[in-house]
Amino acid sequence: MRITKRQLKNLIKETIGTNESRLIKESSATESALFEAIDNYIIMLDEELGYEVPEDRLKDALLAQVDNYFKTVSQENADYWHSGK
Repeated sequence: MRITKRQLKNLIKETIGTNESRLIKESSATESALFEAIDNYIIMLDEELGYEVPEDRLKDALLAQVDNYFKTVSQENADYWHSGK
């Protein structure tokens, strides 16, 4: 079975469009999950610190957690690569 160049172009456009839609949906779901996790963390942190905590203090605490995450991951990656694996 042969297909024309026009049919091939249309098939490629359809495939790309479908993949883009899927990626956008997956990205939105991931972003929503992240926002929900952040929201839950902020609520828990606010409760731990006694409610009515200033927004700047909550933001600083969240950013400290993010910094700690990246330091931990960076160190784990460095340890892995230096171990000769």
